[in-house]
Amino acid sequence: VTGEGIPLKVELEDPALQVINFNIIKLGQCKKMEFYVINRGKTMTTAEVYPESPTTFLKRCLSIKTDFINEHKDEATKPLIHVLQPKEKFKIEVTFNPNIRIPQFSEDLMMKINNSEKRRLVSCTGASYGVDVKMVGEMPSFGSVTVNSNAIRQITLRNFGDIPAVFAWN
Repeated sequence: VTGEGIPLKVELEDPALQVINFNIIKLGQCKKMEFYVINRGKTMTTAEVYPESPTTFLKRCLSIKTDFINEHKDEATKPLIHVLQPKEKFKIEVTFNPNIRIPQFSEDLMMKINNSEKRRLVSCTGASYGVDVKMVGEMPSFGSVTVNSNAIRQITLRNFGDIPAVFAWN
């Protein structure tokens, strides 16, 4: 009996890509980044890509999807499972769509090959900052004001956000 051991070589198409950096984006903006996973081995393999911590992944307003049909296509954190023939590749798109302020984060995407070997595929990093200007204290009461008279009250505005805010009265 003769044979050959065939190593599993499912990896990033660009091995230099270890971090997907979304940098800092403003609240309400959306940024998508994509990368490819390729089977450089000699045999068919099954690759499963998933967030290391799905709950935290969602809290960071991150989602993943791919270019093939997946039974969980509407759920942003469910594993993406794909059978890869030798030399075949598939695209993974990671979306950062923050609707809240998010401090600097790092979240890992994991890959399981043939339902056994588990490893980190890439890390996703980024942050979302926003402006949050609020009036401090209660709204002042102006009471009765007659024609051609003035009533002046002071209010204090405070920026609770992460970036400088500029505003003007209409």
